[in-house]
Amino acid sequence: EVLDPLEPETMEEKDCTFTPIHFEGNTLIIATTSMPRLKSMAECLRLAFRTIKVSGHSDRMGSSAYREEIGRNRAKAVKEQLIRYGVVRELITTTSYASNRMICTGDHKRCAPLNRRVTIEFQ
Repeated sequence: EVLDPLEPETMEEKDCTFTPIHFEGNTLIIATTSMPRLKSMAECLRLAFRTIKVSGHSDRMGSSAYREEIGRNRAKAVKEQLIRYGVVRELITTTSYASNRMICTGDHKRCAPLNRRVTIEFQ
């Protein structure tokens, strides 16, 4: 479902902070706790109409090739969800950083969920 365009004046009312989108375990399933944030970010992105980069990240489990692939596929999963929310496909690029930019490197059980994420930024 594609949302109707928001009125321009509503942009100031929206929280346009880009926070990481997290995933369920070793999957491409966006965590249910991240979906409301993703929807909110999509509304801001629709209004901004600027190019964005969606970057996939992974924890350190699996081979290097696997981590690269899951990062890339997570970025694509978020891209597709943003498109469903009305963000223009041509404005979205994707990349994978695999486990090269982990935000937590301590205990795996605590850190893995934090590292399984996608980040969004303006280009």
